[in-house]
Parts: sequence; structure tokens; C-alpha cells
Amino acid sequence: MQAKKSQRRVIFWAITACVLFNALGCPVSSAAVPLGSFDFAIPLVYCGAKLLVFGLLLFLAWYAARTTYRIDGGEVIRSSGGSLSKQISVSVDRIESIEINRGAEKYLLGIADLEIYSSGGILPDLTLHSLTYADARRLSKRICHLNRKCLI
Repeated sequence: MQAKKSQRRVIFWAITACVLFNALGCPVSSAAVPLGSFDFAIPLVYCGAKLLVFGLLLFLAWYAARTTYRIDGGEVIRSSGGSLSKQISVSVDRIESIEINRGAEKYLLGIADLEIYSSGGILPDLTLHSLTYADARRLSKRICHLNRKCLI
């Protein structure tokens, strides 16, 4: 099963970026600045830092959109990144439980995080971020059907 790239994931990160971008604010002075003074540099540095943060958040949105998952050969595999690709896999036989987590903002957007736990672990072995809620439910049911012993 190959996952579709979620448009809601990109929308979620874009909204997060816009909220943080607007929360930073940019001071603008209408007063005339003398040529010998460096008072004009403070708003320029602040706005430059704000643009840098906004660019970083847009990069993270692009990076999150490139994450895919699949069930192949008895393993759940998550691939992320473009040129810096990274794969994490968990054997279906080792999976003990699966949790679907939704915060308030993700609930409003209809997305969820799917956390996969294996035997003996406190932290999840694999987390699939920003899936549609329907995809998260469908995937958890499919994994538990293959495993026959995990808890949802």
C-alpha cells in the first residue's frame, strides 16, 4: 500500500508558518532617520530574521510533503526527504500497539499522527505525522489485521 502525499499536511504547515510569521510582527517607523544614525538597522535586522524564520518554516512544509509510507514485505516503512532521504521500518510482527493522536489544530484540519509501538518500548518506534484521520484509521486497521495481536 503506497500513501498519497497529503495536501492537508502542506496546508497544516503553511497555516502554522503564517500564524508564526504574523505573530512575530515587524516594527515599522514613520519617523525620518538621519543618514549618520544606525537606528534604521534594528527594524531591518528584525524583519530579516522574521523572513529567515518564515523561509525555514516553508522549507519544513516542503520537507513534510515529501514523506511517504508503505507496507511492504511484512514491514511498515516511512521514507522522508528528497536528496537527504531517510527510511525507518518496523516489522509488523513486532508491533504491540498503535495510537492515533490528534491535537485541537489537527482535529480542525482532519489530520492525525499515527504512533506505532513495538514490544518493550516506551517511545513509539515509528510515527507517521499529519495523515488524514481516515488514512490513519485505515492504516492502523490494516496493520493490526496483518499482526493479529496489536491493540488500537
